[in-house]
Amino acid sequence: MNGSTGCLPDHSELHSSRKAAEDSLIDMFGIARTHYAGELRRYGITYFTGREAEFGADYCEIAFGDPMTRAEFEAAQENW
Repeated sequence: MNGSTGCLPDHSELHSSRKAAEDSLIDMFGIARTHYAGELRRYGITYFTGREAEFGADYCEIAFGDPMTRAEFEAAQENW
């Protein structure tokens, strides 16, 4: 997910793995091969301090919910 600090997230997605979530955010923001991508992969969050206007967000992060069964995950995807 991503957004502005202190606000509800602007965007969120559901993924089957942490790697898939990382790859999605890295692609969405075009931050491959940057320190932002490294921070996201290492810490699960990165802040775009000083470049918020360029990215349209203050941060992006990986959030974890309750584990789902495969059937629950597929049902959730159908409802999106």
